[in-house]
Amino acid sequence: MALKFCSATLGSFLCGTALAWSAPALPSLQEDLCGDDCDVPGISAEDGSWIGALMPAGAVFSGAVAGWLLGRVGRRWTMVLCAVPFLVGSLLFYVAYEVGSEVPIYFGRVLTGFSGGSFLLVGPMYIAEVAESQLRGALMSLSQLMLTLGVTYDNALSINGAVEWYVISAILAAVPVVICAGMFFMPESPVYLLSKGRERQALNSLVWLRGGEGHEVLEELEALKEARREQEAVGTVPMSALVTRPVYARPFAVVMFLMLLQQSCGVNVVTFYIQTIFTEAGSDMDPGLSATLVNVASLAGNVAAILVVDRLGRKVLLLASSVLMGLSLFLLGTFFYMLDNEEIRCPEETVRSILQQHLIH
Repeated sequence: MALKFCSATLGSFLCGTALAWSAPALPSLQEDLCGDDCDVPGISAEDGSWIGALMPAGAVFSGAVAGWLLGRVGRRWTMVLCAVPFLVGSLLFYVAYEVGSEVPIYFGRVLTGFSGGSFLLVGPMYIAEVAESQLRGALMSLSQLMLTLGVTYDNALSINGAVEWYVISAILAAVPVVICAGMFFMPESPVYLLSKGRERQALNSLVWLRGGEGHEVLEELEALKEARREQEAVGTVPMSALVTRPVYARPFAVVMFLMLLQQSCGVNVVTFYIQTIFTEAGSDMDPGLSATLVNVASLAGNVAAILVVDRLGRKVLLLASSVLMGLSLFLLGTFFYMLDNEEIRCPEETVRSILQQHLIH
């Protein structure tokens, strides 16, 4: 069953690759833009900061655009349309290497960020609307797992410089094509079809998804129709009610706080610059390998959360992960504060200092 939704979850994989792309790319870009093929110098630290920041900047606009498309062309075609900017963005990265300019990278980061943000909205919605109820939770968790796999993919390819950043970009350009091809064979969401009054097509969609006709399919269709009628009876809630009526304000505040916590935990910043962080820390291990090991730990955390979330509950996992994230960021911030103020030295700097002292004496 999960194979049917592979194309939908690949969108989360692409988002992960967009998040992690700068990690293996920036160290190489700061040395040179096109290797031995040209004499163009590498980018500055400020340019590298822009390259890291433009990905989430592009994602800012994805919610509004993808949300508008969802109601106009449906979930299936929205995913297809959102794959196009990622394809163009990946090709722009390769163009940047060919022409020896960082400008195409700026546009490419915005486009891949837009696609990544769109997939995080559209993919889980599509899965939630087409999956069977007993599989919905596991398949929704699969989206987060695929995102972490995407992050791991970028860093793993760069271990010991095995694959250059522009080659990684060229390889990633094939994934949006796979998504488009896969979604071409997938049916539209029956929930969306019912919202447009296309009951017969909704039934055909359920028959394809469930693998055949039967009373269960007809019962599920009736349940979806009943849910639709209840939603129409309730109507829409005005935006002002989200902050003025306690019945809506409390859950709205909780959701907003959790989203703020998710974006403020620092994971994206660490993901963008993880190889640079290990290099600056003076690690003897290859930065690509170090980053991959961190990503593997993240994958293990994802799998563990999937296995224990129903046993321990969401609240316990949220509190535990929040404490661990806070401690980790405190230690990371303390290390770089001491490094910047020369209260500690990286191994290479320590050796250099000792040699200089011996030469002086």
